[in-house]
Amino acid sequence: MPATKIKVLLKTIQVHDDSDLAGSGEWMFKATVRRVATSESLKLGDPTVEHETNTGATLALNWELELDILPTDTRIEIKVEATDKDPAIDDKVGWVRAVLNVPLLHDYDLALRSSTGHYTASIGVQITAQSDPAAGAVTTIVQHSESSTYNTIHDGMLSRMVHICPVIPVPWATGIPPIAKGVQALTASPQEDLSINSTKTDLNALPNPSLIPVIKPTDPDFAKRCARIRITQFRPADLDLSKLIWKAIGTNIKLWDGAKSTTEITGGREVMAYGVLDGADEEGTIEVRWNGDGKPLLATYRAWVGKPKVVPTRANIIKTTVPLALNPTITAAQIKAQIHYNNVILWQSGILMELDADATLYNAAVLLDTGIFEITRATNDTFNVVRDNAIIAPLLNSRKGVFNVAYLHTCAGSPFLNGAATDRRISPAEGTVTLAGAPSTSWVQPTGVFPDDDAGTITMKRMGPSTARDVAQKPLCGDGEIGSICGCIMTQQGAANAESLTLAHELGHVLGLHHRGSGGGQATTSFDSVNHLSGPNKGKGHPWDENLMTYGPNSRRQDLDLIQTQVARKHPLLKDVAAPAPPPPPPPPPPEAKPVPAAWLPTQEDITLLQEYLGGTRPGLTHTGYDLGTSGPKGDGVDGINGSKTKAAIRQFQTDHGNLDKDGIYGPATRAAFDEELNPK
Repeated sequence: MPATKIKVLLKTIQVHDDSDLAGSGEWMFKATVRRVATSESLKLGDPTVEHETNTGATLALNWELELDILPTDTRIEIKVEATDKDPAIDDKVGWVRAVLNVPLLHDYDLALRSSTGHYTASIGVQITAQSDPAAGAVTTIVQHSESSTYNTIHDGMLSRMVHICPVIPVPWATGIPPIAKGVQALTASPQEDLSINSTKTDLNALPNPSLIPVIKPTDPDFAKRCARIRITQFRPADLDLSKLIWKAIGTNIKLWDGAKSTTEITGGREVMAYGVLDGADEEGTIEVRWNGDGKPLLATYRAWVGKPKVVPTRANIIKTTVPLALNPTITAAQIKAQIHYNNVILWQSGILMELDADATLYNAAVLLDTGIFEITRATNDTFNVVRDNAIIAPLLNSRKGVFNVAYLHTCAGSPFLNGAATDRRISPAEGTVTLAGAPSTSWVQPTGVFPDDDAGTITMKRMGPSTARDVAQKPLCGDGEIGSICGCIMTQQGAANAESLTLAHELGHVLGLHHRGSGGGQATTSFDSVNHLSGPNKGKGHPWDENLMTYGPNSRRQDLDLIQTQVARKHPLLKDVAAPAPPPPPPPPPPEAKPVPAAWLPTQEDITLLQEYLGGTRPGLTHTGYDLGTSGPKGDGVDGINGSKTKAAIRQFQTDHGNLDKDGIYGPATRAAFDEELNPK
C-alpha cells in the first residue's frame, strides 16, 4: 500500500578516510529531505554539531524526521553533505543522495558511499502510515546512479527482481548492502561466475558484452558469435522465468528465437541478440519486463551496436645463436591457440586479432604459418634483454598498420613479466573521453535496492602514443615505417600460460586504454581515472581485478566496459571485416541430349530428322551441310525418302569418320558415330 507518512533516519556514518594527515578530523553534516516537485527542503538533524572522526570509526547519529507524503509529491530526495572543519579552509568530504519515487510501497534500508569515497551513510526510510494501493502503481529503483541494472517493484511484486551484470563479476554472496524488507527473507538464485577458461572456445563464451555485433543469422557461426544477454541473478530462486519478456528497443537490435528474428521473446534466462546497422556504432537497449499487470520493467541492458572489426596481427618468434642465451619455445600452434583465447575476451568489443595474410619477409624472417614468423639473430634480442623504448624485438619483421607481436624469452630484471606494449605509434593523443546515459557506462557492484536516480557521466583518460624511436633503428624496422609501428613483446612466461590474457591486455594499450586499478593488493589508483582503490574515486567503476586492463595476476580480469569499447573501436589500427567472397556461380545445366534417328531408319519421321541434320537445317553435327538435292517442300532435299542423294550423304558422313564402312547404309555403327558427334561425352 502506498505510504502517506514516512520517517527518514540518518543512522550512522562509517568513516573510511578522515582526510586529516595527523590526528582526528572534525566533521559536520548537513542533511536535508526535499520534495522534488515543489523544492520544499526540510532539515534532518543539527548541522552545527562537530563530530570527531577517525579512519575506520562509525558515528552513531540517529537523526530522525517524519513527514507526510503529499499528493503533489513525485519524488523525495534525501541528501547528506559532510565538511571537515579546518583552521584555515574547510574541506568538503563528499555527499550522498537517494531519490525515492512516489508512491512509496516499502521501507528502505540503504548504505550509500559518499561521492569522494570518504564515508558511507546508513539511511533508513520507514513507512508509518499507508493508504489503499492505487491500481497499477509502479516503483522503479536502480542500484546506483552508475549501475548497469534496474530493479522494479510493482504493487505486491516486491519479491520479483533480476540482475543483468556485464560479464563479470556477478553479485557477491557477501558485501551486498541490506535490501528492502519485503525481499530480505527471500532466497536469490545462485550467483553465476561468468568468467571463462581455455576450454570455452566460442567467441561469445562471455555473455552480456559491451557490443552487440552486426551479423546475420545466416552466418554459419552465428550461434557462436551473436551476443548472449543473460540474467546473472534473480530473486526469488524459484522465480518463474517463463514469464519474463525480453524486448529489443529501437531498430538496431534484433533478437533470435532459434528460428526467426523478432523484437520480443517471452520466457527464458538468456536471449541471443544481433545488430542491424549500416553505419557507425550506435547505442542499443534491451529491456526485461514481467508478464503481469502493467508489464513492469525489471532490468535494462545497454550496449553498443556495431560491425565486427579486425586487427591484422604479425607474430614473430625471436631467437639467437649467442651461446648460453635461452630462446622462446612457443610454437605456431600455441600462438594460434593463444590468439583465439584472447579473441574471446576482445569479442566483447566486437574486435578480433586476425593473423596477417601478407607474407612479405623482412630481417631474414622465415614463414612458419600464416602471419607467424621466426627470426634467428646473431645478436641477443631475446634473452634477458633490456626492457626500454629502444628494445629491438618488436621492430623485426614488422609492418605498418599491423599489430606486431614479438615473442622473446625474458626481460632483464623482470622475471615475472608476461608482456609489455612497446610501440603505440598511431594512437590518438592523450586526452579524456566521456560517456553518459543509463544504465551506466561503467560497472558498479550490485547493491540490491538503490533508488532510481539520474545517470552519471563517466570520464576516462585515453592512452596516447609512445615515445618516438631513434631513427638509427630504422634499418632494423621490418618495412622501415618506424614512425608507424604498433606492437608489444610477449615473454616465455606469458606465452606459456594457456589462459594468459596478456596479449589482449597489451593490445588494449595499443588501442588507447590505460591501466584500470592495480594488482597484488597495491593501493594504486587507476591510470585511466575511472576506478581507484583509494582516494576520491575509491570503489567506482569496475573492480580492478575484474577488468582486462588491470595489471594484477587475477585470471578473472576479462571484462571490457562501454567506455573502453568506445575508445578502442575508434583506433585507426582496426579494419572492417572483409566481405565474404561471393559463392561460385552454379555449374551450367547439362546439355540437353540431341535426338538421334533410329537405326535402319524405320520411319519417314526418322529419315526427315537425319536429312535435317545432314543438310544443316537442324544444327548439332560437326560434319554437316551434305548435298541432299532439291526435293522436298523447301527445295533442300529434306523429303522423308531414303533415296540416292540421302545414301550419298550418309556415305560422305561415313568417309568423314574413317573407321566406318562406306556403304551408304545408316546401320548401328553409323548411328553410334552420329550419336557421339551430336552428344559428346
